[in-house]
Amino acid sequence: MSVAMISKMLEEAFSIKSVKMGLNYGLNKVRFPNPVPVNSELRMLSSVKEIEPLANNGIKVTFSCIIEIKGQNKPACVTEFLAALFE
Repeated sequence: MSVAMISKMLEEAFSIKSVKMGLNYGLNKVRFPNPVPVNSELRMLSSVKEIEPLANNGIKVTFSCIIEIKGQNKPACVTEFLAALFE
């Protein structure tokens, strides 16, 4: 469930107005260091790790993502999320 929420959380965190289409390009290094208790509050810390050019006026963006659980020391999920964005 934590992984399924990443794309929506990233969409709410930033926007690029010139993007016409975006694709979930995959995940790297997915880890689940801590289970998520029912009714937990989650937040995501993310940063852009790398941007690479793609054909057809696109870019591949690698985001570093950490999903934290309120009141817990260890995160629920740590991963790299890959997105392909096209103008």
